[in-house]
Amino acid sequence: MFKNNKVVKILKSILIILILIILARNLVFKMENQLQIELLNKWKDNSLIKFTNLINKDYNRICVINPYESNIDNDENSNEINQMNSYLKKISYVGDEKNWAFVMSIDNNIELFEFNRGEIDIFSSISNSKIKLPDNFLPNKCVNSKSGFLYLFENEKRKYIILGEVK
Repeated sequence: MFKNNKVVKILKSILIILILIILARNLVFKMENQLQIELLNKWKDNSLIKFTNLINKDYNRICVINPYESNIDNDENSNEINQMNSYLKKISYVGDEKNWAFVMSIDNNIELFEFNRGEIDIFSSISNSKIKLPDNFLPNKCVNSKSGFLYLFENEKRKYIILGEVK
């Protein structure tokens, strides 16, 4: 009988942990969808939107991970980007053809917001395209959230965004 009580306690603990993991994943999913919903609600073709108008947190830096990418290029050897990449490695993030993501840092914490390309896609082949960008808009993979903008546009009936800054 004593062994059965121990087994039951262990099974209850495992069940509680699994429930917490599922609840946490649902919370993250809702946060991701909230940012996507906010983007879709404020969508206006060929427009710039300040990143801080979409979110109510004071993020330090925002970076984009394109489809098929699993980390952020760190040409500038930034500690913040190193921290982001460590987080991506820790959660075993693997980019694929269906998704892209924003990675944001805030007070030494990292948050990941994944997007489904079927609803809003990230446009990453700027140098090979004929897309006319707004004057003073400089595309960039990582931006300071206070100076970060998203360029919203539609092409062939698909919604795209480009992350950058206005100079």
